[in-house]
Amino acid sequence: MRKRKLPDLDLQGFSWAFAKSLFEASGHKEGTLLSIISGSPARAREIKAQVKFIRANIKEGDRVLEIGTNCGHFSYLASLLGATSIVTIELREECAPAIEMLLAERAGITSIIGDSAHVVPQLRGPFDVAWVDGSHSMASALKDLRNCAGKSPLLLVDDYNNTSVREAVAAFIADSEYVLDSVSNSKRIIAKLINPEGQSTP
Repeated sequence: MRKRKLPDLDLQGFSWAFAKSLFEASGHKEGTLLSIISGSPARAREIKAQVKFIRANIKEGDRVLEIGTNCGHFSYLASLLGATSIVTIELREECAPAIEMLLAERAGITSIIGDSAHVVPQLRGPFDVAWVDGSHSMASALKDLRNCAGKSPLLLVDDYNNTSVREAVAAFIADSEYVLDSVSNSKRIIAKLINPEGQSTP
């Protein structure tokens, strides 16, 4: 069987072998940002589109908050993109081996194992960017968005194609100052929410 070629993400220091190791180390085998198990050309294009969107919204020196570490792929990308401080929260303890591997490889990342609903309100901000990829239930996603409001003027919401996540975003926008700025051009959609009073569009 012919081996599929992995996409070139044009990101200095990025290693597909390390990204795969993170996935394999995690005890939670959920689809991830860099999952390329199928190896299909369509999935490769999707990953490149996701990374391009993330790259456009993380600047050198940014402070980043992540909800939903999973195997650490987003924190890995954010670190390579120049974020100097990353706080990442994960509820599932089975993800810990992958997170430990990530912390050993990349500096500037702080991991918290716990429920984001309780952890985020206790964090000292501000953050430049918040990546929201926790529970996809409408109630939990809405709670995460509301907790991130005020912590960061820029919220990137993964899996916006999920109906419950989309409903949570709509409810959040309806009773906050945040607006839907744009969405990524890929199957697994990322929504960009901004507070116009605190963030200009890059």
